[in-house]
Amino acid sequence: MIRLFLQNLFVTNLLLIPYLVVLRISSFVNPPDYSELEGYSLLSDLLYKLPSFALSVIAVFLIFLQANIIINFSNFNKLNSKNNQLAGLIYCLGMSMIPNFLTLHPIIIANTFILLMLAELTNIYKTYKPIKSLFMGGFYLGLAVLFCRHYIFMFLFIVQSLLILRDINFREFFQSLSGFLVPLFLYKVVTSFFVSENFWNLNLYIKQPNTDFSFGIRQWICIGLFICSLIFILINQNNIRKKKSIKAQKIIRMLFILMLYSLPLLFFTSAQTVHHTCFLMISLSMLYAIYIAVSKKVLIAEFAHLLFVILILLMQFQIL
Repeated sequence: MIRLFLQNLFVTNLLLIPYLVVLRISSFVNPPDYSELEGYSLLSDLLYKLPSFALSVIAVFLIFLQANIIINFSNFNKLNSKNNQLAGLIYCLGMSMIPNFLTLHPIIIANTFILLMLAELTNIYKTYKPIKSLFMGGFYLGLAVLFCRHYIFMFLFIVQSLLILRDINFREFFQSLSGFLVPLFLYKVVTSFFVSENFWNLNLYIKQPNTDFSFGIRQWICIGLFICSLIFILINQNNIRKKKSIKAQKIIRMLFILMLYSLPLLFFTSAQTVHHTCFLMISLSMLYAIYIAVSKKVLIAEFAHLLFVILILLMQFQIL
């Protein structure tokens, strides 16, 4: 399976759809309950009026779209020596790893705009007057905030990315800021005529430490997998950066910084959910694709992939 996606073929790209259906088969057999997500955001509430089965179908195509954005992002920015679709495969695998991910959570929807924001930001590297990319980068983040309000903190990531990719000036900063504020302003104007929702109530506070560690075996497996994945990729970050172009090294640095932003986002109550973990898959999918391509340990990667698929299916049907 890994060898197939080391190429960049249209046929292998389409294979991601049945691959996702198999990995998320439980969401079709036993559609998730969306009653707990009511009131999370106005835009997602409109979507949740659809049948649960329809939302499971939408989730497959949305993750497929996100995987393709990641594939195009990796290939366009030459993160690997040869174009491939491995990052998309790893992303699809990670987005089905935890049973909670089977629900089409607003965080999963918002991550689409985070990916688009990331793509626009990298377009400013060595570009003369990148007005469009700066504005659209902020604009996509503003759309993400409409679904998940805690992503408002990610504007600091935009500023940090500008500092990494070019010498920032106040004009470029305000171009990004204006793009960020436009969807928020339009949303506030439109909803003020129809609903009395207080959009600016972000409920930011530091939650007391949770001392209840009575998790089941499935929860421990999921937590252990993500912790081990993070530690492993952090240990091997020097190997990932080796023999890369200056632009690729800057983007890899941005991906590591993006992972770190998952911690301060937890100050927001809307991020204090298992689904927040899928935010890490944006960076992990691309970083692991680079590592596999650099290390050339395809056989080990094939075995690990098979093991992950078996674990995912066992956890979905509560065999473990």
